[in-house]
Amino acid sequence: QDVPTLGRFGAVREIPFHAGLNLVSMPLSVDVASGRPAAASDLAAALAAAFVVRFQADPAGHLRPVPYLPGTASSDFTLEPAAGYLVSTPKALLLRLQGTAWGFDSVTRKLIRGLLPLSLPHGVPPGTTVRGLLSTLGLEFGVVSEAAPGSQRGRLRLFFADGRTGSGDLPLTTGTALL
Repeated sequence: QDVPTLGRFGAVREIPFHAGLNLVSMPLSVDVASGRPAAASDLAAALAAAFVVRFQADPAGHLRPVPYLPGTASSDFTLEPAAGYLVSTPKALLLRLQGTAWGFDSVTRKLIRGLLPLSLPHGVPPGTTVRGLLSTLGLEFGVVSEAAPGSQRGRLRLFFADGRTGSGDLPLTTGTALL
């Protein structure tokens, strides 16, 4: 099976997608054939995605979902470092990205109160888990996407830093985002 590729040159990273919901990040700065930075429309086309959603602060500082819906008049947006995107794909697949590492000056993120999508744009250190990252950041809980047990369907799962309610733990991989 062909692996769709987004980008033209540089380092290669592969991100697994589940059928259904995925919370992902861009581990590389990717340029498309025209030389412009990759946008939500490029990601949606490579994945045959139903939607790509980013989260943007409104003037009051509250995060709001901003969707890109292929085939509609919704606004396209450039994919950025240190951001997470909610993507719906029709089937499980692997996406190959080709690009360059994000510059250190472009990966900082101001943390605001409430839900905030986060990523590790310079990769995930070996052995990093959801609960470990939550503890390091001083966060109480987080949401990640994973395959539902016994299927290839993506689902969102809540994790608590202290492991309460049997939330368990999950290793983080390149391209994973945390909400």
